[in-house]
Amino acid sequence: MENVRFFVLGAVVAQVGEERILLGRRQERCLIGLLLLDCNRLVPAERLADLLWDGCPPAGARAAMLRLMTFYVQAVSRASAIATANAKLAAEQAGPDVPLPALPDPTSAMAWLDDELPNIVAVVKHAADHGPYAPTWQISRCLTHYFWIRRSLPPWRAINEAALAAAHKADQPDAIAHSLNALAVTTWTTSDLRRARSLFEEALALNGRLGREAAQASNHTNLGSLCRQTGQLTAALAHTKTAIRLGRRHARPLTVANALLCLGSLHRDLGALFSATKTVSQALTAYRDLGSTDGQVSSLNELASIRCELGH
Repeated sequence: MENVRFFVLGAVVAQVGEERILLGRRQERCLIGLLLLDCNRLVPAERLADLLWDGCPPAGARAAMLRLMTFYVQAVSRASAIATANAKLAAEQAGPDVPLPALPDPTSAMAWLDDELPNIVAVVKHAADHGPYAPTWQISRCLTHYFWIRRSLPPWRAINEAALAAAHKADQPDAIAHSLNALAVTTWTTSDLRRARSLFEEALALNGRLGREAAQASNHTNLGSLCRQTGQLTAALAHTKTAIRLGRRHARPLTVANALLCLGSLHRDLGALFSATKTVSQALTAYRDLGSTDGQVSSLNELASIRCELGH
């Protein structure tokens, strides 16, 4: 991808290679110029409004911000779908009212998310502070796979914390439960295991009060893996077996596959190598049926470790 250069003396233009491109209407060029002057720094929306409209933003300014948030919700969702090669979901995100970026393949989708990440964080934080609140947890959900690949921990944590705060302000229990689980995963990734477990348990309890057993299955899977990591094998077994039972009851094959892999690893930890082989093989079959490359790789690695211990 060629570098883009901007020029702000005279007409505000962008240059890609040898081609110069005029940028939109006067207000849009002013906005780009203001952002360029604060390059690599977060610019609050209120400051932009003051600068663009000399402290008196028109009534349409809030509507413009809503349109911007709608764009990012749909664009992030579509980019995430393409990045994960989910063609069906990608087609669903091509809404007629919002022009979305052209992203022909997973590589371009990931590159777009990389480039836009500072803007996405700023939009989510603004929404958490000023509303509307729903875009915060909508964007958080969409970015789960992206962050799992990129491991960009500061923005990942910032988005999930903003989503949780917004869900509390909006008093949306479902969104609170999801955001608790998402923040727990981020916290776990930063090795803050005590807080991660507390957040998972809070999400599990809330999903229980809401009667959301399918969501509880995911919470139990995470807690099973976390307890295994901290050496609490009895608790890990209980959580993992509960996850498999609830996942099967509510037809959540990915949750069941994840829990089976964790259970197989627990059998290996306990020395039950033949049970471990059988359980991990079941997980591998489930991942193949789902088309999950990551799951297949993890299962094959676990099977290789088991067979080494068996002397094969």
